[in-house]
Amino acid sequence: MKKLTLFVLMIALAISLTAEFTRLGDADDSQPQIYYKVINTRAEQAEAETGYFGFSIANLSRADAKRISYPWEYGILIPSVVEGGPAANAGFEENDILISLDGERIQNTYDFDRVVQGMSAGDIVEYQIWRDGVVLEGDIMLGKRPSETVELDLASLLKTKMGASPSGKAKTTRKRSVGYGGFGWTPTWLHVDMADINTIMANLGLEEYRDTGVLTHGYTGKGHVGRGYFIGFQYNGFGDSHTIRDLSDPADPYDLRIKNDLSLMGVTLDKRFAITRHLVTSIGMMVGGASHEIKLSRTKNEYEWPNTIADIPQGNFNADYYRDYLMIQPRAEILLSFLPWLGLRLEGGYVYS
Repeated sequence: MKKLTLFVLMIALAISLTAEFTRLGDADDSQPQIYYKVINTRAEQAEAETGYFGFSIANLSRADAKRISYPWEYGILIPSVVEGGPAANAGFEENDILISLDGERIQNTYDFDRVVQGMSAGDIVEYQIWRDGVVLEGDIMLGKRPSETVELDLASLLKTKMGASPSGKAKTTRKRSVGYGGFGWTPTWLHVDMADINTIMANLGLEEYRDTGVLTHGYTGKGHVGRGYFIGFQYNGFGDSHTIRDLSDPADPYDLRIKNDLSLMGVTLDKRFAITRHLVTSIGMMVGGASHEIKLSRTKNEYEWPNTIADIPQGNFNADYYRDYLMIQPRAEILLSFLPWLGLRLEGGYVYS
């Protein structure tokens, strides 16, 4: 984990707190009433080594998020930023929404307090914020808590409108992120030894499977558990069937059918590394099980009623061959990110079983 220090009006056990609720917006009744919890504290009561961010924090309700077209149900509001503080120097602005710190998603103010515990002056912390429909990323270096009392300009807060464009040019430095994970369709080219199956296919006069492998389809899901590690699952399967008419005895035809089913499923663990803002690599493995099943049948489908019982041929048969086994797959991955919610993942590995 990169150690980064953030300067925040946060609360340690030794700090006395004064919680106030301040309305953001114009004083007239035409503006929506939005209340935010503002935290004030005296710096001399905090431990000297405690990291300082230099902004205030507040929970964001669903109604407020909808009003400003914020798309997610996590994140906290930053109602104010201390001029000249670490947050201001890192590019934070009033009414930004803090999404994540140090690679961990921030759900609410309590979650923020948990994440920043142990951060000290001089630490550098990665962050993501949402501003006017755009996700911005960067690093913030925590400072030392000032000796004087930190006062919030409540008058300026009362004049601030939700959704107003921040003044000044953003100083945010976009950073590299490993992402949060997701779920999606996973087509996979799987090389399987089909020699025995191809022998059966050839004897039946059917086209053999290619030595280069088969295309399987499935789905994958994974989530970020911190420090670049992702835990998830993967399933892929392949199914194919062929039916031919056996006319070795034209007076007594049969249908020959072969069905080939292959599937694998497992739990995945990956470690990602951000190369650029849009390119991420990873190494990891999948551990799970696989199954391969071959079904052969020879059936006469033409019967004459009402003599069906008498006409049922004695030569019908069904054979089912299958194998279940444990498997482990070391793998490597390249992830190309196009949008915060859309990316292309290319992965290669080898299955041991």
